[in-house]
Amino acid sequence: MCSQVHHLEEKFTVLAENQNDVDDRYTRAKQENAELSTKLFMFEEQLREVELRADEKLRDEQRRHKEALSRFEREKQLQIENYEIKSQMLEKDLSSSKVEVKRLEGTLERERNEKNRLADKYGNVEREISSVREQNRELLNQNRIDRESMAMESAGSQQVRQSIQFGIKS
Repeated sequence: MCSQVHHLEEKFTVLAENQNDVDDRYTRAKQENAELSTKLFMFEEQLREVELRADEKLRDEQRRHKEALSRFEREKQLQIENYEIKSQMLEKDLSSSKVEVKRLEGTLERERNEKNRLADKYGNVEREISSVREQNRELLNQNRIDRESMAMESAGSQQVRQSIQFGIKS
């Protein structure tokens, strides 16, 4: 029986050691669990903070994007209105230019007709001037001939007078 007691004491010792090991492991596991729970809680808090910051950043970005889009839409609308105004002005300018071109074409045609009329009149005047110059030359020629004839007649009459005077004196 002694051996049985001894055997039981050994088993009891082993069981006590095992119980101590189990208690130590349980305590370590409990501590690790507490540490991990604390870390998990800290990570969850950090995650919440990060999510809050990310949500806030997202809202800010969405707000800025919405403002930029709104500003872009306003600028686009202003540009469209400006281009429409410019287009209307260009259409008016084009229309008035077409009217002005037609008016100027009419004026040009009248001026061409007037030029042709004046050119014809100038040609007639040139011909008249040539004719008058020719008549003037003929008249000057005739005048010269008449003067020469008169000079001859005058010289002849003077000779006759001289002859008559000499005849009377003699």
